[in-house]
Amino acid sequence: MDGILIAGVSELIVSNLPLILTGVFAGIAALLGLFIAKRKKKKGEDDIWVQIMEAVATGVSDSQEEVVTFAKRVSADGKLTKEERKKAVEHAMKIAKDVAVGEAGKRIAKMGLAEGRKLVGRVLGGRKKGMAETNAKTAEAKLSETQAKINEAALAGPETKPQVEGDQNDSPAS
Repeated sequence: MDGILIAGVSELIVSNLPLILTGVFAGIAALLGLFIAKRKKKKGEDDIWVQIMEAVATGVSDSQEEVVTFAKRVSADGKLTKEERKKAVEHAMKIAKDVAVGEAGKRIAKMGLAEGRKLVGRVLGGRKKGMAETNAKTAEAKLSETQAKINEAALAGPETKPQVEGDQNDSPAS
């Protein structure tokens, strides 16, 4: 009895194999299409955020020139008040809205002050990190230069004193 059942199922599969394979491949193609569509959507989202951040960075640069520099100059302590910081963020986001196009522009237009403040903070944080790295490299280069001068003087002999930037003993002894 089992042999007849197995033979019947085998005959059914063999006779319908082209339909079964077509269904399997159609299912695989549909899943692959969904995966590709999801990846394209994610890539599109990433591209939009890059455009938003570029627009905000442009706004921050303009705000730095137009608002922050002047406000710091006229301030007694050289720092911005809360109101001046708010004005600088608003100016940066206005410029970002003007610069951004398409979906990025629409999203920036919908942002409130709090979200704008976060984005401006991210831009400024990245700039500070870049400045810190640049300052560290400059300090490292000066240290290497100073060490080279000291080594050069040590090789030349005890009567030669290296000239190091900021050396207080540049004037003759009295």
